[in-house]
Amino acid sequence: MLARLRVSLSVSIQTIFFAVALTLAGLLTWYGYQKNIEAALDMAQDLMREVNGAILRDMDAIYAPVRTLGAALPLAPEVAVKPEGTDHPLAGAFLAALDCNEHIYSIFLGWDDGEFYQAIHLRGAVAVRQALRAPPLASYALRHVSPGSYGSTAQSWTFLDARRRPLARRTEPTAFDPRRRPWYKLARPRDELVKTKLYVFASTRDLGTTVARSFAAPVGGVLGIDLTLGGLSRILRGYDLGDGGQVFTFAADGQLTGHREPGRVVRRVTDRQGRPWNLPARIATLDDPVIQGVYDQYASGADMENAITGFDVGGRRFLSMITPLGNVGSHEFVAVVAPQERFVAPLNRVRTNLLLFSLAALLAAMPLIVLVARRIARPLNLMAAEAERIKRFDLDSTLNLRSRIIEVDNLSTSMSRMKGALRSFGQYIPRDLVRRLVESGAEPRLGGDRRELTILFTDIADFTTLSDTMPPEALMTILSNYFSILGGTISGADGTIDKFIGDSVMAFWNAPTRTPDHTALACLAALRGASALADHCVPGPDGCRMLATRFGLHRGEAVVGNIGSSDRLNYTAMGSAVNVAARLEGMNKFYGTTILASQAVADAAGDEFVFRAVDVALPKGALRPVAVCELLGTRPDGAHPELAAPRAALEGLDAWNAAYADYRARRWARAREALLALHAAAPGRLTRLYLERTARALAREPGPDWTGVEEFHFK
Repeated sequence: MLARLRVSLSVSIQTIFFAVALTLAGLLTWYGYQKNIEAALDMAQDLMREVNGAILRDMDAIYAPVRTLGAALPLAPEVAVKPEGTDHPLAGAFLAALDCNEHIYSIFLGWDDGEFYQAIHLRGAVAVRQALRAPPLASYALRHVSPGSYGSTAQSWTFLDARRRPLARRTEPTAFDPRRRPWYKLARPRDELVKTKLYVFASTRDLGTTVARSFAAPVGGVLGIDLTLGGLSRILRGYDLGDGGQVFTFAADGQLTGHREPGRVVRRVTDRQGRPWNLPARIATLDDPVIQGVYDQYASGADMENAITGFDVGGRRFLSMITPLGNVGSHEFVAVVAPQERFVAPLNRVRTNLLLFSLAALLAAMPLIVLVARRIARPLNLMAAEAERIKRFDLDSTLNLRSRIIEVDNLSTSMSRMKGALRSFGQYIPRDLVRRLVESGAEPRLGGDRRELTILFTDIADFTTLSDTMPPEALMTILSNYFSILGGTISGADGTIDKFIGDSVMAFWNAPTRTPDHTALACLAALRGASALADHCVPGPDGCRMLATRFGLHRGEAVVGNIGSSDRLNYTAMGSAVNVAARLEGMNKFYGTTILASQAVADAAGDEFVFRAVDVALPKGALRPVAVCELLGTRPDGAHPELAAPRAALEGLDAWNAAYADYRARRWARAREALLALHAAAPGRLTRLYLERTARALAREPGPDWTGVEEFHFK
């Protein structure tokens, strides 16, 4: 027969070539994507420059006629003429200029003596008509403010229709003084065209800006041209830079002067009289991280000569361009900002398509890859699972694995041999203890730590007599079966078997793994063990013999850990608590009980279990007496009805507790009367013992130093 073909693991590793090919394809795709991104960003810069230039041209279309009017009108001789009512020589020129320039709200003259003349184009603005209280059909408004004597000032209004025919007139007092307005204070000291920041118009309380220039006359003054936010907003609204894109203007001091949404430029407040006012908004109060990011770029000194800068907001990359707004002597800037994905989104789709194509190629080759991967992974997975079972000290299964890969086959053979060795070794040590030590993660070392434990000792009644009647081989078989039953109940209740001592077992709870309810678990183990062994029969020369087992339970502090030498350790518990548990197991014979427990166990076990008081005893070698109880079982209505205490024991429990309390209180006669009734109903070693004690006490009254402690001089 030909030898089984085996190949080296290095040959199987060659199957990863596909992964290498995919990686190379991914790198090439990414490289091409990056180059395309650079080209897209170059196109983005060109587009943003084009948008920026278009905005500047549109802005110039607004301000060009304003500059012309602002330069020509102050030179007209008519500016020196004062109006008569609402008539003025320049009224026609003002109205014609308003007709030709839809962005201009009004044109006015303000003189140094406080007189003021203004022409306003209403253009169907309902809010403006309401603010001026103009008739519904009014298209123009002429306003004349004339300071009077003794500080009184009046203003006259004339409202004209579309054909400039008067519709209504009114005169009213006013506190308006042109000399206190921002445009007057800015323009009067200069001989040049100036532009104000946004401010509140006195006539409408809306925001706007004024282009103004001073003029010389016998009574000098200032000519002004009002511009509203609407015209600028209409221009900016025509440019869409995608979701998150912005086009706006701002002043150097952080004031927002123009936006495609006029409401963003306005900050609405109410004065003390309850009147609403529109104030200029500042970028810092907008709660708009994109606009704030652009202004931060400007404030940081970014290059504004048609340079594109970038910044991040909320994980998104934005590109911005800031350019000075060269209109009429103002320190304003136009900002164009757009999300980077607007330009690179098509490239992202191309990249995704390339990756999907690569994935499709991978899926087409998947059957071959799966076949090769399974050849490599299956034996490794089997050995990993086997190693996990060995870690849990589960040594019962058998690993049958053969592989064509030399290294895997050698590893499988070594693991099987190791498991066989551990299986043989595990017959000499408690597997459950090793498993718990491994799970606890504690490093084996000499020494231990103090810990509250619940300790259990067991012993077979009359085992010496049984051993004398059986050959050693049969006795060993019986004990092995016995220990399997008892050990299963202890391990099933999370107990740790310390050692087997002849026919006895020592076990404890709460080590090496901490268990909060360790006392209850120990009580369950004792009850289950007693129940299981009650039905366990040992054949003998005189028929079937039951292995009656006695249990001792105690809870106390002990030192638990490893003792021995550096090359051989024994995990055990030591201390007076261990000795007390061992003595309690031996006391069962004296009291005629099966499961004897200390009061510490009864207090910690919980309401699930039924105990009856037995005695106060001083075990041999102990320094302090121990209150002793008998564990009768669980409550019938509890979580473990199969371990419930016998009905007869429950029915007589209250009477027993009363008799026991009378005995401890030295009420001998009453205690004896109750004990006689109990013994007559259910004779037992314990009631007989207390009948003897009460008889002695009645015959000879104990002295005042009587404590009722039973002192034991045997184990």
